[in-house]
Amino acid sequence: MSTCLIIDDEDEIRWVLRKLLEKNGYQVLEAKNGEEALTIAEKSFIELALLDLRMPGISGMEVLAKIIALDTDIKVIVLTALNDVKLAVEAIKKGAFDYFVKPVDNEELLLALSKALEHKRIREEVEYLKEKFLQVKSQKIIGEDTTLTDVFTLIRQVSGSDITVLITGESGTGKQVIAERLHQVSPRNQAPFVTVDLSVVPQELIESELFGYERGAFTGAYKKKPGKFFIAQKGTLFLDEISNLSLITQTKLLRFLETKYIEPLGSVTPIKLDVRIIAATNQNVAELVEKSLFRADLYYRLKVISIELPPLRKRKEDILALVEYFITIYRDEYRKKTKGLSPQASEIMKNYDWPGNVRELKNCIQAAVLLAEEIIEPVNLPHDIQTTQRIQPEAAAIRKTFNLKETKAELCKNMEKQIILEALTEAKGNKRMAARLLGISFKNLYNLIHKLKIPLEGNSK
Repeated sequence: MSTCLIIDDEDEIRWVLRKLLEKNGYQVLEAKNGEEALTIAEKSFIELALLDLRMPGISGMEVLAKIIALDTDIKVIVLTALNDVKLAVEAIKKGAFDYFVKPVDNEELLLALSKALEHKRIREEVEYLKEKFLQVKSQKIIGEDTTLTDVFTLIRQVSGSDITVLITGESGTGKQVIAERLHQVSPRNQAPFVTVDLSVVPQELIESELFGYERGAFTGAYKKKPGKFFIAQKGTLFLDEISNLSLITQTKLLRFLETKYIEPLGSVTPIKLDVRIIAATNQNVAELVEKSLFRADLYYRLKVISIELPPLRKRKEDILALVEYFITIYRDEYRKKTKGLSPQASEIMKNYDWPGNVRELKNCIQAAVLLAEEIIEPVNLPHDIQTTQRIQPEAAAIRKTFNLKETKAELCKNMEKQIILEALTEAKGNKRMAARLLGISFKNLYNLIHKLKIPLEGNSK
């Protein structure tokens, strides 16, 4: 519901306009003079204003200038007498959206109000798209893992609804990517997708960040500010790391989910909004509920649909597909000729546990593309990844069996494989040179590569 402020010193005109607007779905506020209008504009979220240019006290032109200075997004339509048309044209030059000569034609006025709202919506959409364009290309959802396939299926099943969704998973698993996809396949996809990372917003600012505030609501609030809820109108609000909400703010969020109304700090006028909520966390919210750190009723309202994202270490088959995708992105960004991974680098990537999940993999490839020539070698990977790879095979062998003979054989096999991989890395893939480094013949090295299932891609000299 859009809010319109009627500013006119004639009671009868305000009454007629109020009835017209309320009948057509507008929320209406009234002011009988300029001083009263500016007080209301400072304390309430207004999208439209109908302004009489001839009033006692502050003139309509002064009120126009002060309203626009207060909030350039407010669309002002001026009302004037027949002999004030030149003044109305001057008001247009100073920022008014349109003007009407009294008496006003109802249908034409309603059409102008509708156009003003559409103009506002288009402007907001352009700003939103500009922001999106300036961001790094969005991650795609890549993966053939069975768990991830189930996630895709769930996304399709809820695509046509406004149902609340809670996404859980470790940091870096792609919770925001899933939230964006939910928005993209929903009927709200033409409206904003607004993200708030609650883990980086100071606790004392979270409430004002979400719900906005009025001028003078607290020290330093020199100008009213719409919150993220208001910016996400008709779209989706993604609340990342929802477990960081204080119990007081949790109560306000629950109230919105139940009533669809928010109340900015310092305001006495609730605002009805149409916003879908998607939340995410890397915490176990059920445990927080048991400890009375998270409201149980809010938890159940948020997890109407729950999506759990698997960590990257549990979807190993997706690692190289993600690597290829990120190489494509950063190769274009840095204008490099990177073609892919060497066999040794590929082996390291597949065997690493990726505690930072997809985010860590993305950062790793970004740096590797920048450092590498045409092929990414182990030396181009972060040192901690290379170091971890050296100890992983031995640890894996110990986990497989406690049989001493089998463990010894597995350890020897893994150490042999690791030594050959390091020799190939040192020789930059040249197998003849690697054989010389190892002190064995090229034929023996070739046989060991097959026996130990070391990839044969790359230089085979």
